[in-house]
Parts: sequence; C-alpha cells; structure tokens
Amino acid sequence: MQGDRRLASVGQWLAFAVVTVVLLLFLVIPMFSLFWVSFTGEPSNILRDLFRGDLAGFVRNLTEGASLHYYREFFTTPRYYMGLINGLLFSAMVTLGCCVLGVGLALAMARTAVPFKGVLRALSVLPLAIPSYLMALSFILIFGKTGLITRGLALVGIPQIDPFTPFACAMVQIFSFFPLVLLTTSAALERMDPSLEEASSVLGGPRDYTFSRVSIPMLLPGVAAGAFLTFIRSFGDFATMKLLIPSSTRMIVVEAYRDMSGNTYWGGAATLSTVMVAVILIGLGLQKYVIERNRFETLTGKGIAQPRLMQNPAACWAIFAVCVILLGFPVLNLGIIALLSVASNWTTTALPSSYTLANYQRALFDKPESIVNGFILSGIALVLALAFAGGVAYMIHRTKFWGRHVLDFVTLFPFIIPGTAFAIALVTTFNEPPLALHLTVYIVVIAYVITRTPYGVRSILASFQQIGPAMEESSKTLGATGTVTLWKVLLPLIRPGIIAGGIMIFISTMTDVAITIMVCPPAWYPASLHVFNQVADSHYSSAAAYGIVLMALIYIPYIIMLKIVGVRDMSL
Repeated sequence: MQGDRRLASVGQWLAFAVVTVVLLLFLVIPMFSLFWVSFTGEPSNILRDLFRGDLAGFVRNLTEGASLHYYREFFTTPRYYMGLINGLLFSAMVTLGCCVLGVGLALAMARTAVPFKGVLRALSVLPLAIPSYLMALSFILIFGKTGLITRGLALVGIPQIDPFTPFACAMVQIFSFFPLVLLTTSAALERMDPSLEEASSVLGGPRDYTFSRVSIPMLLPGVAAGAFLTFIRSFGDFATMKLLIPSSTRMIVVEAYRDMSGNTYWGGAATLSTVMVAVILIGLGLQKYVIERNRFETLTGKGIAQPRLMQNPAACWAIFAVCVILLGFPVLNLGIIALLSVASNWTTTALPSSYTLANYQRALFDKPESIVNGFILSGIALVLALAFAGGVAYMIHRTKFWGRHVLDFVTLFPFIIPGTAFAIALVTTFNEPPLALHLTVYIVVIAYVITRTPYGVRSILASFQQIGPAMEESSKTLGATGTVTLWKVLLPLIRPGIIAGGIMIFISTMTDVAITIMVCPPAWYPASLHVFNQVADSHYSSAAAYGIVLMALIYIPYIIMLKIVGVRDMSL
C-alpha cells in the first residue's frame, strides 16, 4: 500500500512537471516574447539562450535595443490609436446590443407563459452553430443591392443598408453572440429565488423598483459574465471585421494582422497585440470589481420556488412574435446560405434563376483536401487537448499541489487572449531555431491545443465537482490498481465533461480563422480558411457550398454522439 502511494505521488509530480513545461514553452514564453518584442522591435531568440543555458546572452537579448519607441508610435500613429478607440467603441456597442437582446429573450422565456418555449430555446442557440464569417456572407446577400430585405425596404422607401460598414458588422456580431448573454442570464434566472421579487411587491414596491433593485442585482453576475464573453469574442473577431469593415475604418485586430502579413513589422504587431491583451485583462478586472462590489447572495434552506409567470394571452403572443422575428433572423441567414450554395445564377432576381450542384461537387470532389486538412488538424488537436485538459483538471481538483490554483489561472488565460494576438506571440517565438515551427503543421496543432484546453478543463472540472473521491477510494481499497480505477471508475464518471469539452474543442478548431490564417502553411489550409478566402474574394456561391459542407461535417458527428450517449450525458 505504501509503495502504491509512493508510485502515485511520483506519477503526480511527473504529470505536474510535464504540464508545467508545456505551458511554459508554448504559453508563458510566447506571451513574454510578444511583450518584449513590443520594446525591441525584433524577435529575441529567447529559446536558444534558454536551451543553451546562456544567461548572459538571454539578458543581452532582452536589454539590447529595448525602448518605448513602439509605444510612442502607437500613441502618435492614427491607424494604431484609432484602431484601439474604434475597437473599444465597436465592441462596447456590440456588447450592449447583445445584453439588451439576450437579457430580454431570457426574461421572456423564463418569466412569461410565451407559447412554444422549446422551439424558442432551440432557436436561441442556433447562432452559436453558425461561424460568424458565414453570417457575414449571408448579411452581404440579404442587404446587398438586390438582397431580399433590400427589396422589401425599397418598397416602403427605406434606403439600402450598406453591408460593408461597421454598423452592418455590429449587427452580424450581435446576432452571432447574443446567445452568450442569453445562456448566462438564463442560468442566473434559474438560480434566483422568485420569492424575493414577490416579497418586494407585497411590501408595496412598484414593478420598476422591484426590477431595478431586486431582479437586476441578482442577475448581475450572469449578465456580467455573458457581457464579458461577448466583449472578448467581438474585440477579437478578426474574420467578420476583415470581411465587412472597410480598411478606412481602422480596427486594432485587423491592423495587427496587417503588420504581420506582407512586409512583417514586428514592433507594431507585437505592440498592438500587447495592447489587445491588456484591454481584455482590464475588462476582466472591471467585471470582477463590478460583481464583487455589487454582490448579492440568497441564504435559504428551502428549495427555489417556481416563478409566477405573466399569463396575459395577448401579451404572450406579442412577445412570441417578437421572439420569432429576432430568433428567425439567424434561420434566414442559414437559409440564404443554403440557397446560394445551389445557385448557378443569382444576380438581379429575388431568387436564383437556375440551380446546380456543381458548387458541392467542387467542394467535395475537385478540392477535398481542405476538408481533409481540417479533420486531421482538429482531430489531432482534439485528442491532445482532451488528454492535457483531463490531466490539468485532475491536478486542480484531486490533488493538493501548492501550484494548482496558479495552474487553474494559467490554463484559463488562453481563453481571454485574442486569437490574432496569440498567433503573433507564437510567430515571434518559433520563427527560428532551435524550434523553428512557424508555418508548420506542428505549430497549428500546438496553437489549437493551448487555446482550446480551457474548454476541456472547465467542462471536466464541472464533472469532477459533481462527484466525490469516494468511488475512486473504494476501488483502490478493493485492490484495484490506479490504471484500473482510471479506466473503470473515473473516466465513466466524468464522461459527460469529456464529451462536452470535446465537442466545444472540435467545433471551435474546425471553424477557427484568426489563429489559423497566421500560422498555418498554405498546403494545410483547412475548410474554414477556404470559406473565409472565398468570401473575401467575392466567390459567394463556392463559399456557401463549402460553408454548408463544413457545418454538416461538424454537426453530424455531434448529432450522432447525442444519439449514442443521450441528452443527459451531453449536458453538464
């Protein structure tokens, strides 16, 4: 027994060492390198000096040529500081729109007797299943010169909405990201005791007073969490901004990409990326401050009562109509993409004048390598990320290592880093020996694993938190080895977390653009980049066909898994 415990302790320390080395090499050092290049203007070969143990060379590389030149340039160059200002204002507008839409829909479905709630809930998460660049494509078609909505607006004398503007891009992002606020607000509503609102009303509080002084404070943590997630997604959404916002309107994430593409300008790209990371960290700090400063908790030993629903039939049907209009827009987007994918000629008519399957033939048979590439890259990243996330989650929740809380934060950190910024960090670190990984398959997989590990860690941790260690201890008491306990006891118990994390990892890697476009070699371009490039080159029919194929290949495995393991195991 003592020998087993000693062996388990050695194994835990070995796993901790492996995780630490991976995070240092592929996360901490790249982010430090990114930060330091913003002072030096050129990548310093930190890895070479570390591998050689050359401390003097390491210090020399960090100190030679370091200055504040690029930060002064940031504050004196209009395309830089206007990119930051525009990015902040734009993301704030999108976040506000998502909060209004998400909170309103969450309240409608939780506090009213609106009909067909199941259908509305299913439609409410649909936008998360559509990549934002496909939403951008459909927006171009709907609001283009001959688009369906443009034609309808023309009948009542309303001028065309230009799809290539910041406003149009904001609308795409709002309809893409509002489910983030809706889901977190819905979770807060489920945890909130409605008797508090009823008590306020009984004591004579007007409805608006009850809503502002009781409901909103209790919902604030959920709304703030969704708002922060929305801000992160909006601020770093390179693909949609690149497609819809004209180059004359500067956006910091696009400017960082421009400095890295073509004639590489290391100092500018690193400085912009560092500023983006700083903005997200400040936003995270503000979110925590707001929540901690306005902290409200429910202290009760009773079960949470069912809320009293608004039952007025006319009002409920009116709310249903509004919900259908708002939630039906993503469905319209998806329908337009599907229609375009089979159109051979669609110019000035309301509907295509002729149809063909040639677009699908080209996508599936003429150049299928992009689809194959996507599956290979995402499949390898999925296996590695789940294995890595499982080990990290186990160490955080099932061990007493002194550094487990630091490990928890470090593994979560990639989630808040804009994809473009992290890609630039990898390029500055791995562009020359001893690890010249830039524009290789290896760096793509590494980038996917590091940035998607938080999905796996969070979902597997949730499963760990729902089960105690008693089952594992009983297995070992009955004589089972650590390996048998792992395969026969622990893994079946945390299967829902593994499946949920795996789905999120797979979907996000298959649809990624921001990181992939920066580090992936052209020969390995996946379908997501092919769709993005087709839209950028105005090859809309081809992009639509590739997009439909991509979505089918992503979600068919998901549906099959849902049928195999059941809805209960797919949820956390």
